[in-house]
Amino acid sequence: MKFKIGDKVRFMSEKGGGIVRRFGPKDTVYVEIEDGFEIPVKLNEIVYIGEDRDTRISGKDQESGPFAKTAPEREESAFQRPATVKAAPSSTPVNVYLAFTQRNPEAPGGSVIDAFLINDSRYDAVCVVNFEQQGVTHHHSQFLVEGETRWHIDEFSQSELSKMNAFHVQGLFYHAGTFIPLLPMDVKV
Repeated sequence: MKFKIGDKVRFMSEKGGGIVRRFGPKDTVYVEIEDGFEIPVKLNEIVYIGEDRDTRISGKDQESGPFAKTAPEREESAFQRPATVKAAPSSTPVNVYLAFTQRNPEAPGGSVIDAFLINDSRYDAVCVVNFEQQGVTHHHSQFLVEGETRWHIDEFSQSELSKMNAFHVQGLFYHAGTFIPLLPMDVKV
């Protein structure tokens, strides 16, 4: 299925849905949900349910191809930033959450548990997730979590989670344009 910016979609693996707002790398789209957050979702995890009539899309913004565009087009070099980008104020709170949800609450013993990293701030975060098992730290994944979005880390069974002693999340925060540097995040849960 080809999706366009402005398509209304429903999630296949969880309740809810939203509107496709942009396309990410590989087979990922960013879906804006009810509370205004954009979350990255794999194309095979959403179903088309209609078009958002409130979205104004110019002909240039419409995408084509089997998965639409896979990376944003840029005319300027990666090191040039537009002069109109506003600075993130120093009073902007930075809240990052590690969340676990059961896919099927009716079957708690055999339900798959999804792990998410939620970035509830205006800063983007480059994150690394590790886990500890029997005193040894294992690398799990690394990713970019844009401001005011969540990232699906992975799915785990209860037996897998019971073998893990801790999750270790590290991150660096930045904001496009000028910003006040923040200390890196280094948290064990």
